[in-house]
Amino acid sequence: MILLRDVPLQAQLDLMRLNICQEPGPSGLAAICDGHPLATVSGLMAFRTWLARVYGDAGYLEGKDDHARFNGMVDALTLLYACLAFGELDYQAVVIDKAVLLQQYKKGSLAQRARLLGVHGLVVEGLASSGDKVPFGKASRLAVSFPENGDLIPALKAFVDSINSIEDTGDTERPYYVFSFESIYNKLGVFLKADFGAAFTRTKLTRDSLDPRRTDIQATVGQHRQAWSHLVGILVDELGLQCSGFFNYLSAPSWGVSFYRKGQRPLLIFTMAHNLVTVELTLPVDTGERIIRQRQRYSPTIQRGIESFGCVQCPKQCGLENIIDVDGISFCTGRAEARRIYMTVATPEDWDSLEAIAEAR
Repeated sequence: MILLRDVPLQAQLDLMRLNICQEPGPSGLAAICDGHPLATVSGLMAFRTWLARVYGDAGYLEGKDDHARFNGMVDALTLLYACLAFGELDYQAVVIDKAVLLQQYKKGSLAQRARLLGVHGLVVEGLASSGDKVPFGKASRLAVSFPENGDLIPALKAFVDSINSIEDTGDTERPYYVFSFESIYNKLGVFLKADFGAAFTRTKLTRDSLDPRRTDIQATVGQHRQAWSHLVGILVDELGLQCSGFFNYLSAPSWGVSFYRKGQRPLLIFTMAHNLVTVELTLPVDTGERIIRQRQRYSPTIQRGIESFGCVQCPKQCGLENIIDVDGISFCTGRAEARRIYMTVATPEDWDSLEAIAEAR
């Protein structure tokens, strides 16, 4: 199975770029931002364009390896989010007290992160109490602006304020960029994806509300789009399985989507990176024996997975009482991990086999 840590840095950035929300369009943005005079269509569209530039070029990123370089980019964007969340708008810039910022932002050197933001046109400057520009080390405040388009910072301030208004529990123990509930992606994720729809409509992005056919997931699976849509139709529309999922934007970004029957362990847990789909397939106890006996019908990858089943030395220490022999295969009825196959879904036969196993009775 291909591991996410082996995905090249540019492919990780491509996934982030493909996951920038493109809906609503200009007319839809104008409608949902009614009542937010600073949230101009010009400023919000400019942010989408700016994010695409940030995610489109790995050459400017710094770090000892791809993991550090990618996370350095996320940390720089977190700095921008923090400035917008805790700063005050001053015409076309946002200004924040440096001491306040340092209480919240703990993602490395301010100067280093600001330099990354500056590569694509954002200007982060240190200000003395007099308002004069000074080096970061001597500054009492920081100012963030975007000379290319004066509408961008006011629009982003309205955007971040709307993100933070989705939920206000008064919980000061949580980081400022996360929700208290299990979300598809947290506050920072809304920002990194430019999900204006969620922010300005104050939509709670709970994991069990995930639509597995949403456009950003379709964009992520790329060349597997048709096969993914067909399988989702079988799992959700025909078999009535429930779905839950989330978007991970840290190093090796990906979507995680699970399908399950209520009250049962997930049958399928997908992890999806750019043009890459992997799955954890757990054979149910009630249909596992039949699937094993019919394993020649499935793809070679699944056949090999089934033939590798055996005791996983779990804490139950059943003395092999939970292991039964099914057509020469050791099938454990007591531990889900022993019935699990980890695989990359790469061929049409793989997709067809997953469908067949889900439909097994």
